[in-house]
Amino acid sequence: MRKANVKIKNKAGEDITYEGVSSVVLETPEETKATFSYGVMATGTIDLDFSNGNQEVDSPDDELYNHVIINVPENFEAKNIAEGVEIAGVIGTFQGAGNLPRLNKLSISRNGDTISISNPSSNGNYVKTYRIYLNDEAVKEITYPTNTFSICELKHHGLNRIQVTALAPGFDESEKSSVIEVRTYSITSNLTQMSLSNEQVVIVEALTYSTKIIPDEGLFIPEDIDVTMGGNEPFYSWNSYVGLLSISNISGDIVVGATADTAFQIRRPKYKWEENLLSISPERYAEHTYVYLNDELIDDVLNLFSYEVQDVEGATYNFIMNEEEYYQSTNQSKDNTYSICKVVFNSVGEREITISCISYGESNYDYGIISQLNQVLSSSNQDDGSTGSTKVLRNFRGTPSLTPVDLVVTIPDGESFMYIKYRKDGSATTLPDSLRFKISY
Repeated sequence: MRKANVKIKNKAGEDITYEGVSSVVLETPEETKATFSYGVMATGTIDLDFSNGNQEVDSPDDELYNHVIINVPENFEAKNIAEGVEIAGVIGTFQGAGNLPRLNKLSISRNGDTISISNPSSNGNYVKTYRIYLNDEAVKEITYPTNTFSICELKHHGLNRIQVTALAPGFDESEKSSVIEVRTYSITSNLTQMSLSNEQVVIVEALTYSTKIIPDEGLFIPEDIDVTMGGNEPFYSWNSYVGLLSISNISGDIVVGATADTAFQIRRPKYKWEENLLSISPERYAEHTYVYLNDELIDDVLNLFSYEVQDVEGATYNFIMNEEEYYQSTNQSKDNTYSICKVVFNSVGEREITISCISYGESNYDYGIISQLNQVLSSSNQDDGSTGSTKVLRNFRGTPSLTPVDLVVTIPDGESFMYIKYRKDGSATTLPDSLRFKISY
């Protein structure tokens, strides 16, 4: 028997200590007795058995163990214990994370500035997140089911090597997708009392950069701006009335410079020589155009007709003049999109004009639409009607051609307008998928 000291309190509340006691007997007024003992200290043996789950071990009521021996069962193997954990002398080797199922590899594709992610059906509904890698470094995550992102959002200047992986709880990260390589160029503004509407800082190679240059309150858009691409002056479209700048086929870093005017300035008329004839496009607000030869006024031309190609508010893609002096749609190779513009005419008296159109693309899916006079086309990629209908003068569906088609239109006296649109569906692309048009009179 084990012995110990026992401390009790008497009726007066005083502590009384007895030393070397092995058992205690309490007597009650009814002469019943209760015996308390520390019990017999012994060595116990426990045989573990996990075949039926957790095991409970009970000691006999009359024994207290001061030494316990655990016998390891035959099926208690290191491979069933987490790596590095020791139980009953067995060190575990199970690598839990390394043995998780792995998600399958994704595929990615590029359309202009947009990367699209394709998740294989073999991944089921487990994928929760896509992780984007730029030049082998994780830079962004997007939450499923969103499956597209913009290259320009990554804001990297130079070569972009883009890959994507799939993530899900309980799964290893998938293998990286194949690589898409694309180069981006920087956009820098050197503006005085002006700002750019397009806040992106890079642009993808070979695409079109479009922005509006907006003067501070109380100031005006200048007639001229400075634009360089890769240190050289590129071909670009600049509408100084609305401040729209478009630069196609980007191949170098862009720098835009301009200073706001303190007062509105009438623009200089555009002109060119055609077979020894001087062709003048008058300024939209001027009533007369003066012609000078060697600084002497030689002619006063009354402006009888002018037109202007305008952007449509809220539209993502517009028309810009290309190097062949055709206005061209800017949504090339961009699925489920449309380019649209409004052509405003001002004429003194009735006048006949010719609109030369080149509509090309996937025959029944990507094509141009020309409105009737003073009819508005929808700001969407929907088809607005067939040729000769209430809204549509000409619908080029099913008639792709790289040869110009001439449309003769009679412009009435005063101001009038037409809408011109190129719509694309959501599938294949046949290059050059665009609508080009030129107006002559």
